Amino acid sequence: MKLPSSFLTNTTTPAGRAEGQAINDPGGGTGTGIDEEIYNDPAYAALAPIKSYKDGGISDSDETTLASDMRDALEEMTDKRVTDSVGGGSLLEWDVGTTYSTLGVMVTWKGFQFVTFNNTGNLAKDPLLNPDYWYPIPKPDELLMLFAGGHVIPGGMSDMVDRAGGNYNQNIAFGRYRLGANGDDFYNFFRVMLDGTVVTGNTTLEDDIFEIGTGTEYPFADIFCPDVIGTRTLLDLGEYVMAAQSDSGENDTLGEIQDDRFQGHEHQLKYNEGNDGNILAAATTFIGRATAGSVNYHRATGPDINTAMIGDAINDGTNGTPRDGLTTRPKELTEGVSSIIVMVAV
Repeated sequence: MKLPSSFLTNTTTPAGRAEGQAINDPGGGTGTGIDEEIYNDPAYAALAPIKSYKDGGISDSDETTLASDMRDALEEMTDKRVTDSVGGGSLLEWDVGTTYSTLGVMVTWKGFQFVTFNNTGNLAKDPLLNPDYWYPIPKPDELLMLFAGGHVIPGGMSDMVDRAGGNYNQNIAFGRYRLGANGDDFYNFFRVMLDGTVVTGNTTLEDDIFEIGTGTEYPFADIFCPDVIGTRTLLDLGEYVMAAQSDSGENDTLGEIQDDRFQGHEHQLKYNEGNDGNILAAATTFIGRATAGSVNYHRATGPDINTAMIGDAINDGTNGTPRDGLTTRPKELTEGVSSIIVMVAV
């Protein structure tokens, strides 16, 4: 938008109108040439938000539908545009003709920020319509709340958080916003998966994201990556809602609903031998114990009844066939890895 002082003559600069104010002609040709009652209020109604919110302030260029200070200010004020002319951290709008081959690239599109987590064939993939390539980023008020409260974000079903999949990202850029008005600071947000990764020695996690040992260290570092004998390791979350595992053979498929079960085990046999060394029958049929008159506990692992008195868990006639396996669990749904949000000043 054009500054009044750049095209009007005889402007004044009272408080709050440093860019120039039109004045009526008091005589002698010393006026601005524009009626002050008609010009000043509408002009400053536009100039005020532009000066407050447009990156770099007022351009002193003509307003057009192709380049508009007012539109830029409104879009930056509502977080639809991220422009950093000083730090060079502006986010570009998604371009249909660009192949996004780098993971973690953030773009703006239709008023939202998106980050790419799948760089295989990411050409002409509209971020709004391709959640298998792009992940939408929340607005800054939500990100700030998640960061400040130390909230754990449930994993969901995206490939980005599928630890057993090929598009898993342990940490990823998750938003860039200016918190405040023109001239205030920018902040980068990161989404970090709670997957048991060792933080100590990992430059990205230790130095760039958590800023361990500095005055701006992540405030919940001792909770989510506690220091154990000099080594910080992220928590590995997965309980009733399990995170996909890539190496255990359990919980390998996102969206998999698994029945409840109990951990595989055998039963201990307790019996009283009485006064002789055998119980019930010959040892070829049952296994006896030699200590007469005592209570004995026997655990055998032989393959048949002649060598083992322990059988498989069986249907009790009421509760169905028992399910057993590597771990005891309730019925559960496998979803992606839980995560946290970390905010870092630029």
